[in-house]
This record gives sequence, C-alpha cells and structure tokens, in this order.
Amino acid sequence: MTTLLVQELKTGEVLEQQFRISDYQRTTVAAISPYLYFHDAPAGTFTVELVGIRAWSFDFADVQAETAVEDYCHVFFPLIPVTPLHLEVGIYTLRLSASGYALGPSWAGWIQQHENLDNLLDYVPTNDGSNPLAIRIKEMRRRTVD
Repeated sequence: MTTLLVQELKTGEVLEQQFRISDYQRTTVAAISPYLYFHDAPAGTFTVELVGIRAWSFDFADVQAETAVEDYCHVFFPLIPVTPLHLEVGIYTLRLSASGYALGPSWAGWIQQHENLDNLLDYVPTNDGSNPLAIRIKEMRRRTVD
C-alpha cells in the first residue's frame, strides 16, 4: 500500500514549488500538471499560477469533469495553455491558492513526491515531509517526417 503525503492548502495560504528548466535552449511547454488532492468536494475557486507568466483558475466541478470522480481524488491535474508557453532556461515558481475556500472536512492539497529531478531543491530532504511538491511538465516537441 502506498501512502500519499499531502501538503494541505490552509485557509488564506499559498503553496508554492520552484522548478528548473535546464535544457540548453527555450522549452515549449504544452501542459503543466501539479499533483493535487481533493477530499470531499471542497468548495471555492482554485488558482495555479506560473508566477509572472500565466494563471489558471478552476473549481472542483472542473476537476470532476476532467477525472470522472465523485467527491475525492488525487490527480496530476493538467493545466493547458491556449497557446504553448515558451520558457527560457531558468528557475520558475508554481503557486496554488484559493478563494471562497476554507480548510475543514472538505479540503484540498498538493501532494509531495519522493523524487523529482526537475524540482530545484536548495536543501537536502531529511524526511518525507521536506520532499518537493509534485509537478509534471509536458514539453511540446516537433517531429520530422521523412
């Protein structure tokens, strides 16, 4: 059995994680997917912001429509920009916040993961609680056809 380690989104709090684009050139991002947890259909509007670049807002009904779940789920929730994002080599911050939301019996959070080589860590995790928040980044690649 696997245990999920979830950083709860407390009322009025912001959760954030840095990640690094370390390719040698600009990267075209097709989707960013934070690993989110929702318990008992929390109310409110959630916002994930790629700081200074783009923000996406959604509610739990949007998550249900995407994942076909009832009142609970843990999912890499895809945030797909209308036009692909072109990110230069560097360090970026992803933030999760909410409005109209209060931590209680229904709640949301961001799942931590054991290994993510793309997340920049300025510390050495000493226990599971200090692991980075999980993110997947899907890169758009061009294919050449002969």
